[in-house]
Amino acid sequence: MKNERGLHRGVALAARIGLVVVRITGPLQVILGLLFWAGYARGLLSVHVVSGMALVVALWLIGISAMVAGSLGRGTFAVAWGAFTIWFGMVHPGILPGRLHWLVRVAHLAVGFVAMGMGDSLVKAIGARRPAELGPPPAGADWNVPSPAPANVAEREAVHEDDESGGIR
Repeated sequence: MKNERGLHRGVALAARIGLVVVRITGPLQVILGLLFWAGYARGLLSVHVVSGMALVVALWLIGISAMVAGSLGRGTFAVAWGAFTIWFGMVHPGILPGRLHWLVRVAHLAVGFVAMGMGDSLVKAIGARRPAELGPPPAGADWNVPSPAPANVAEREAVHEDDESGGIR
């Protein structure tokens, strides 16, 4: 049975892995999309589709992690936005064909940027919630946390004198 601390670490790890995927696939999506828009690299369309799916799966992973961490509304919205992103990515070539199709391309780009930003902001939200949810460290835990630096000159000199005299550091 996992305790809260173990569960939260897994949630945070899943969200961070999702964020790495978003940060890799997101720029790739933008570069490929702009190349397509300019009329180049049409042979890489399948790479664009697969990396777009990977971005959405990563967004879903982040969204579910956010839900487990307590951000139910934002996590649910991220999962729904991911589904919308897939749908819009698949149908946008047929929307408004002709001279005005550039509007749909801009919308497609905006949907992708929102997905990337949402993933990043959710991971930050999970990180911001982490200390409060974890609570104090368990009894006997060795966190190897250094003691805070002395606040004033007199304290620093006292610490220095202890060091020279073989006192406790």
